[in-house]
Amino acid sequence: MNIFLFKSFIIFIISIISWSGAFYYYSTNNENYNDYEYDYETYLFGDSRPFQLKQNLSRYKIFNAAVQGDSYQDIYRRISYISSKTNIKNIIIQSDKHMLTTYRDKHNNNDKTSIFTNLNDWDNSIAYIYGKYIYPIFLDPTMKVVARTAVYNVMSSLLRKVFKSNNISIPINQNFNEKKLLKRYNLQIGNQMQSSIQHKYLYKIIQFCELNNIDLFAINFPLQAKYLELVKRSKIDINKIMGRENIMLFDYSDRFINNDNYFLDQDHLNNLGANKLVEVFIDDFVK
Repeated sequence: MNIFLFKSFIIFIISIISWSGAFYYYSTNNENYNDYEYDYETYLFGDSRPFQLKQNLSRYKIFNAAVQGDSYQDIYRRISYISSKTNIKNIIIQSDKHMLTTYRDKHNNNDKTSIFTNLNDWDNSIAYIYGKYIYPIFLDPTMKVVARTAVYNVMSSLLRKVFKSNNISIPINQNFNEKKLLKRYNLQIGNQMQSSIQHKYLYKIIQFCELNNIDLFAINFPLQAKYLELVKRSKIDINKIMGRENIMLFDYSDRFINNDNYFLDQDHLNNLGANKLVEVFIDDFVK
C-alpha cells in the first residue's frame, strides 16, 4: 500500500512538472506575448483595436505591441519588460473608454503577462507565487485557449490543403443593428463600473514614463457611427485624465463615421480601415 501511495505521489509530481513546463513553453513562445523587436524607439500598446493595425506601422519605426485582450495591467507589465531590453523614447497607449471599466478586470491577459513580472511587482511572496505560478497554471479558465488555438490551427491547415489556398477568410457580417450594438456596449461599458484596478495601472504607466523620460501619447480608435453614439452615453471620461496629465491625445473615434466599409465590426477596423488610419495617424504624429 505504501509503495502504491509512493508511486502515485511520484506520478502526481511528474504531472505537475510536465503541465508547468508545457504552460511555460506556451507562454514564452507565443509570438503574441513576447516576440518583440528591440531596435525600435516607439511602441504602441492596447487590445484588439490597435492589434488590427498589425505591423503596418513598422515602416515608420513604430512597433505594434498591442495584443488582443490586454488591460492596462498587462500593458504596464509589457512596458516594464520591454524597457528593460531596449531604450524606449515614445509610448502610445490606447485610451478608449472600455479600457477603464471593470470589463477589463474580467477579460484580460493577466495570466499570460505574469511571465513578465518579478517579486517586486507583487504585494508579497505569497501573492507572487500564487499569481505567477499557481493561478495561471492550475486555476485560470482561460487556459482553454491553448486547446482552442490548437484545434483552430489544425482545422485551418486541413482547409488550406483541401482548397489549396492560404487566403481562407470568414465572411464578415456588417449588419450594425441596434440590438447587436447595444449588447456590445452593455458588455464593455454600459453595465460596467469604472475599474479601480485599471485606473491604478493607467497611473502606474504614466508614472513609469515620467520616471524614465519616456514621452507618452494616447489614441482613441475609430468607432462605427451608431456605436459611437452609444459610447458617448457613458460618463467614463478617460480623455480627461489624459488632458489633466498633459498627455497628447489623438482622438479618431469619429474619424470614419461616414465609412462603414472601413469596419470589421462596430469597434474594429478591417484592413482597409487600418491602412487608412495608419496614414492619418502618421501624418499627425510626425508633425
